[in-house]
Amino acid sequence: MFVLGFSSRAGPEKDSYRNLKETGECVINTVSEDMIEAVNATSIDAPHGLSEWEISGLHEASTTTVKPSRVQESVFSIEAKVADIKELSDHGNHGKSAAGMVLLKATRFWVREDAVDSGGSHIQLDRLRPIGQLGGRSYGRITSTFEVPRRRWQDEEPKSELLQALSRSKQIRG
Repeated sequence: MFVLGFSSRAGPEKDSYRNLKETGECVINTVSEDMIEAVNATSIDAPHGLSEWEISGLHEASTTTVKPSRVQESVFSIEAKVADIKELSDHGNHGKSAAGMVLLKATRFWVREDAVDSGGSHIQLDRLRPIGQLGGRSYGRITSTFEVPRRRWQDEEPKSELLQALSRSKQIRG
């Protein structure tokens, strides 16, 4: 499951949000560093219905569980269907939506073969090079990852006065 959020803005509804409400399906395509200019070109305020494929220069690739095409240049894509949509009202402006939240159920994953590690279980970050939109015209790069070991209660409880107190409290409440 994935959640997409859309905030309201002046003017017409965002095309992506409108398309999700009208069709009930989509493809989530990750954006890599080498695609950013083409992706940014799609943000132009073109009339609804104008092909973003032509504007961006990106290429269509087939899908198997949804009607929309995926982006051939994308390293990782997810076909998805709408599970639910929630309109969040604007209390100061009755009848106008302040935001929308779309819950999506993934139906198919696509990963470019050269981006998968030798074990076949992970996408290599140096191949994916994902870009995330932070808001407005701001973007961020994800350049490294790290792992944090998971603690186990049975290992930590004997070492911690707080955890011992919590455990005693739980036993008392039963």
